Amino acid sequence: MPFLCDYLGVDSLLDALSYMNAATLARVACTSRMGAVAAHEAQQRPSLLVLKGSLETIAQELKERLVARPTVVFVQYSVGHHDDEDAFEAEMTDFLAKKLPPTTQVLGGSTMSLQCAWFPENHPRPAQTTLDIRNRYDRCEVAILATTLPEASAKAFHLMPMQSKSKADSDDEDTYSEDEVSSCDAEEVEEDGLKEAEGASLAPKGKTQEAAEDPLKELLSLEPPPKVVVVYDADRGSSTARSIAKIQEAYPEAAVIGGVVMGHRILVRGRTSEGSISGGRGVGALAISGNVPLYAMTCPFTGCVATAKQTVANCMSHAQESATAKNESILGALLFTCNARGPHMFGCHAKDAALFQAQFPRAPLMGFYAAGEIGPQVEEEAEHAFLRGNAALQGFTAVFGMFLVPSKQMPSVPFQRAVLHGEVQQAFADTRQ
Repeated sequence: MPFLCDYLGVDSLLDALSYMNAATLARVACTSRMGAVAAHEAQQRPSLLVLKGSLETIAQELKERLVARPTVVFVQYSVGHHDDEDAFEAEMTDFLAKKLPPTTQVLGGSTMSLQCAWFPENHPRPAQTTLDIRNRYDRCEVAILATTLPEASAKAFHLMPMQSKSKADSDDEDTYSEDEVSSCDAEEVEEDGLKEAEGASLAPKGKTQEAAEDPLKELLSLEPPPKVVVVYDADRGSSTARSIAKIQEAYPEAAVIGGVVMGHRILVRGRTSEGSISGGRGVGALAISGNVPLYAMTCPFTGCVATAKQTVANCMSHAQESATAKNESILGALLFTCNARGPHMFGCHAKDAALFQAQFPRAPLMGFYAAGEIGPQVEEEAEHAFLRGNAALQGFTAVFGMFLVPSKQMPSVPFQRAVLHGEVQQAFADTRQ
């Protein structure tokens, strides 16, 4: 590693490290203290990976292509004509528990469709993503979007529905019990104290014990407040709209995005006291705080198909212009698009995903057809790029969650000193704090 530092310099060394996966970086870290400093620096940059296929294929691809421990993972699956849906979901649960780090937060759902712009081959500098579509009752497949956000933290919650018992509520749809909400916490703890922490209740800083014991209140009283809340809804009841309103009221500056999953089942995984995965009906919410480079973009339908396509194209163009003006680039995106925005509207599947790919040919995307989309409401002819606040459950829209990162990220000062001035010992100590 010292030999490489002498000849490559800061930028060239980081560029070389960008070709390595997490396993290779771990081996580099074992070579020397300079290797540990370099590997640590390489994993402090936001990264995003979209994979699709069988669980076995994805497990192998994660080994080969994951750069760093994911902060959050979003999962979509289409069971198709699978003989036993419960058996498949048991396999999915086992996969999430064994193949992802325990602190990685997971939000997933049975979406019955997959729309992915991704790189099927692990090519270091691909020219363009491949647009891959799987619709309802195609073969059983899974897609994941794994993103590493080094300066962010996440918490996942599963709001379980509880049927109203009173006659006055008999005509209402499912409500959500504050006593039957499970939460998952992604706050890091020291490895030596992991077992002790897993057995304890994890309360947000500065909050009372009461809040820690009431996960729904915890979701609405997080500190620091989340910048983004992603919602997968498996019910689409009137309670869903109320839940979204409560979240947006609690965090008026947050981007709240998501969609209603067509398969009516969700999965939420985090570090619970039992280490288990919560699944079934209800609403899954993943709140992300800190430096979160995720922004919402809503593309409404105003009654004209041609205008709808142009609206998406204009939004993509605005996003590109806004990113360029800030010296930033699109790392990737989530997409929640109405199930009516398919062949009956556009004459082909995944038109919204295709328009994203046309503007950002090297940015991965994962999305699905939703039975209702959650995102900021926009007025006709309004500027649609990079929105926050004013979220609602909508229809006939396409909602994008855009990951926006600096086009060139400056190396940390300790890393520069280690490479340029040989201050390796101090930089190594800094990485261990």
